[in-house]
Amino acid sequence: MRLLRLEDDGGFSLEECFGGDIPRYAILSHTWGKDHEEVTFQDLMEGTGKNKAGYRKLRFCGEQAAKDGLEHFWVDTCCIDKSSSTELSEAINSMFRWYYNAAKCYAYLSDVSNGGFPENHRSFRESIWFTRGWTLQELIAPSEIFFYSKNWETIGTKSQLVRPLEYITGVDARVLRGADPGICSIASRMSWAAKRVTKRVEDRAYSLLGIFDVHMPLLYGEGERSFIRLQEEIMRTSDDQSLFAWSSGDSICQPYSGLLASSPAYFTDSGKYSSIGLLNESRPSEMTNKGLCVEFCLQSYGREPGLYYARLECECAQTDEQPAIILQHISELKYGSQYVRVMADVLDTFKPTFFFGSINGTVYVRQNLFPALQPSRFVHVQDDIDLFWIRGTTDFQFPEPIPPVQWNEQTGLFGMHQGHIGRMLVTHRARKNRTICLLFTFWQGKPVCLLEDSQKLASHPEADDISGFGTLSQYRLWTDFFPRSGVFATARVNQVQVNLRRFTVVTLCLKTITERT
Repeated sequence: MRLLRLEDDGGFSLEECFGGDIPRYAILSHTWGKDHEEVTFQDLMEGTGKNKAGYRKLRFCGEQAAKDGLEHFWVDTCCIDKSSSTELSEAINSMFRWYYNAAKCYAYLSDVSNGGFPENHRSFRESIWFTRGWTLQELIAPSEIFFYSKNWETIGTKSQLVRPLEYITGVDARVLRGADPGICSIASRMSWAAKRVTKRVEDRAYSLLGIFDVHMPLLYGEGERSFIRLQEEIMRTSDDQSLFAWSSGDSICQPYSGLLASSPAYFTDSGKYSSIGLLNESRPSEMTNKGLCVEFCLQSYGREPGLYYARLECECAQTDEQPAIILQHISELKYGSQYVRVMADVLDTFKPTFFFGSINGTVYVRQNLFPALQPSRFVHVQDDIDLFWIRGTTDFQFPEPIPPVQWNEQTGLFGMHQGHIGRMLVTHRARKNRTICLLFTFWQGKPVCLLEDSQKLASHPEADDISGFGTLSQYRLWTDFFPRSGVFATARVNQVQVNLRRFTVVTLCLKTITERT
């Protein structure tokens, strides 16, 4: 790590320190002002930055460290060369340890006007220091923290302020007194960060690495994916299913989700859930290309077909109740069933007796359903419209969907009012002079489709009469498409229902019968 020294002439110098050669040092915890007001690594290298507002923080930290008998100190704004992605990644993955090993930690609360807690209780409680993502680990890691007001007046120490700090931050008092954060469940630790913010969305995840004792590469630009990756790393070392005990808190959120939350904010009300530790006898969870493989106890969700409560192997700290999420069955695999989480705003709790008679099973829960069926792609679709996803090989072309306003060529989605028949002209690249008509609708509650080879219908797909419409899911439809080679076209449909919205996948394909001579 790189440490600062306050020189006799009042200037600062930087020293590189490694491993066992790292001296005792002080460390600063603070919230950043505007970027151009903070002293950077480049400023120290070039001898500039003395007129910046952040320079006062460096001087105070250096002078206070000297009073405490420490020659070295660390400040994040200028001890990290942020132009180096390698150094930045190493620093962020080491940050918790650096704060943990510091001999002294000074927390500068720039918006608290006076020292002397508790006279300034409201000002202290409402400080932005308690709302920032990075300061959470800076509160937890050091063995002791000395809080200072904007005028560098002493407010108090962490050990003196345990109770108000617990009330303000939600962090368990045992952890504030020095216990390992791992004594608290994953959901509980996530709840500490739920209301905190960071300038960059990725830092919501990166600022939590030390609290969960995990490491991972930094990929700025990945957005919410960083928080998904954090949870995947946590699963590698923990079987605590409270990781799944979150709710979106928004009844109009997307109709499906995976088991992993997209934001720490989803854990706002999850601090009450505790791990059951060694009592968790479920099989290990693992990420696969079919979804997150996990063992759940499943109980039917009322009389809704395909919906189940999945009990989480954790419990409410105040009661003996266990939380349960809602899963929707979407397909059957050879080695297990595939599900998605639905109604993510719901996280119910039940007495253990509720799950009497339920079944334990290994399931695969998809984090994403199908890209073309993501709700963000058809947010303007009305509830009374059925959505057909038209899939075909590159051999097929769809020159004239009827009506064209209901067709989204980019996603392959065709919206159709209930009770109506959707129609699309289909051509083959090798036989553009031949056109067939794809028809699809619901018959007796089941999706059906037909490739109609009637040239009249193909030429006039708006015609009312439709001959030969059947109810099976697959047909040998056009044997004269390529008569000599025995090629014929088929259409197949299958249906996925997610949170009361129905998606029908229509797949077009060519099949070839090889003629023996």
